[in-house]
Amino acid sequence: MTVLKAVRAKKQLLYKDRPVRFYPDLAAEIHKKQKEFDAVRQKLRTMWIRYSLLLPAKLLVTHKDKTQTFENLADVEAFIR
Repeated sequence: MTVLKAVRAKKQLLYKDRPVRFYPDLAAEIHKKQKEFDAVRQKLRTMWIRYSLLLPAKLLVTHKDKTQTFENLADVEAFIR
């Protein structure tokens, strides 16, 4: 069993009464793709539009009662116009 699976099964891991969190190690390529969404995420935040960053590198946007998932920046920008 991997460490991440074990932690998920336990739900919460404490060390000296403090929660410890584990996150999957992302490849540099995936991290770079996620960073491409930073500017549009800031714009969504200022427009009070709900969004989530999904793994590996997708942006889920809810706007005007529509929810869509995007894999590239141009599509997100077209959607929020």
